[in-house]
Amino acid sequence: MNMSRAHLGDPDFLKQYKAIAQKYHVPGALLEIELTESMFFENVDGLIEVISKIHEAGFLCAMDDFGSGYSSLSMLTDIHVDSLKLDKAFWKPGREGDRAHDVIAMAVELGRRLNMLTVSEGVETVSQLEFLRKIRYDLVQGYVFSKPVPAPEFEMLAFGRSLSGHVSFEEPSQI
Repeated sequence: MNMSRAHLGDPDFLKQYKAIAQKYHVPGALLEIELTESMFFENVDGLIEVISKIHEAGFLCAMDDFGSGYSSLSMLTDIHVDSLKLDKAFWKPGREGDRAHDVIAMAVELGRRLNMLTVSEGVETVSQLEFLRKIRYDLVQGYVFSKPVPAPEFEMLAFGRSLSGHVSFEEPSQI
């Protein structure tokens, strides 16, 4: 779940997430709230408090868009997120040389040393996927698997059948 800057100003923003998780019997440990890397520079103390509340609620927390230009490695000593989501900018055409691969590999090593899961966004080619497998990246997102698809098509891909009609969800306007 992506968290916006507006959430930071609302001390009760987690109530909605907790209510939805409880209503659908989803364990908090299966839900991750993503904070964009740029949010980490606006109010570090406030963000540390928000991350603490996210963890107290039983949810996981990710730093999204890691390495997109705002990174401060020293910040990772104070900010305790559960995963680093490497920005898709690392896979821009022309960036797939030894130097780029070394930076990605070091991000994985950093994640391991800090007991964080590493996720690479924007993976589009088999060669990128093979490289990530070689360095034992934790998770991968990208078109190499599938472009975004409507829920019924996803259900067919993931489960071999459509679940539509078997699971009911609130309309987004009610969440």
